[in-house]
Amino acid sequence: MKKKLRNIKIILSTIIVFFILDLFLSKFFKFNSLQKDCFEFIEIKIKDKKYYSYKLKKNCSAIESKTGANVTYKVQTDNYGHRKKNLEKKYDIGSEKNIFLGDSFTYGFGLDYSYSIPEIVEKHTSIESINLSVPGYSPSVLQYNLMKFVSQNKDLLIKNIFYLMDITDLHDESNRWKIIDQTLMPIIVNQQIQRELENEINNIENLYFTKNLITFARYYSRKIKYNFSEIKDNFLSKKKEIGSTQYGNFIYLPNEDLDRNFWINNLDVGKNSLMDNVKKISQLSESIRANFYIVIYPWPDTLYFGEKTFSWQNFAKETCDYSGCKKIINLFKEFNDIKYKDDKWLEHLYLKNDVHFSKEGAAIVAKKIIAEVF
Repeated sequence: MKKKLRNIKIILSTIIVFFILDLFLSKFFKFNSLQKDCFEFIEIKIKDKKYYSYKLKKNCSAIESKTGANVTYKVQTDNYGHRKKNLEKKYDIGSEKNIFLGDSFTYGFGLDYSYSIPEIVEKHTSIESINLSVPGYSPSVLQYNLMKFVSQNKDLLIKNIFYLMDITDLHDESNRWKIIDQTLMPIIVNQQIQRELENEINNIENLYFTKNLITFARYYSRKIKYNFSEIKDNFLSKKKEIGSTQYGNFIYLPNEDLDRNFWINNLDVGKNSLMDNVKKISQLSESIRANFYIVIYPWPDTLYFGEKTFSWQNFAKETCDYSGCKKIINLFKEFNDIKYKDDKWLEHLYLKNDVHFSKEGAAIVAKKIIAEVF
């Protein structure tokens, strides 16, 4: 009994000493930490008022995770702050490039970058992909980033620009982003996200070693858990439930049934802002002699409930006509065909318990882009 108590005391003492040392070293020394994500949170002051925005850090390595989908994956960015696989490879001025614009779907959320849409297109066309996509971005901030990138890299030969028009973009244009100065990065207007960014900015970095231990533990435990869950799902045949999503339910629910706390500004505000900013992207593409394409795809609930009250496909056509895009690359038929033929379409096309693409879903989008353009 005494021996057990002594061992417990030794363990507790070791843990306490570890935390004290971690607090001290983290406070006075800087380490190249393996981070939980690569987001850089920005404070913008205009007339003594604080606004917030975000982008990807340059030269960052992180292990990101999504609890609901039970996925953990590595993220690396280059010296521009773009997600990229081959960090050693610099942009070749003499060769053609493709630029990809979008949010988390195009960023490659939930996937190692080898399985992302831009990387698959690059691999099969031998044309380098530049991925300007960031989770939560919509045309307001995408056009700003494209304008900034093009102005800083005038010698690059851009062949094609692909905007992957996500269903969240309509909400985010009306309720998330706002342009208050054409020379400044768009700012977050959603109050909840503002508070979250303010907390992140004010957060003091400490417990470096503890955080890294937790990060590694989370990464490998979820990898193991994911492998076991895949084995389990192969043996268990169970019906997957498709739920309604706040971002996507405007496509199949009557306008009066939408959550007004979520849709503070209505659909028309988002439609007008999206179309205007996509037109700016198209005009910028034309100014550098690049082809501009709009790519659309359905979410799981879009496939399940249908386009009952709002046709995303018709809106994409309207946006393309208004902006002067070269072509719409439409994935609705491919995804619908799989839905009707495959009882397990949900788990094959999308991450588990999530709306984002699985490896298979991303590959289908990339192959369609390749077939339509190259």
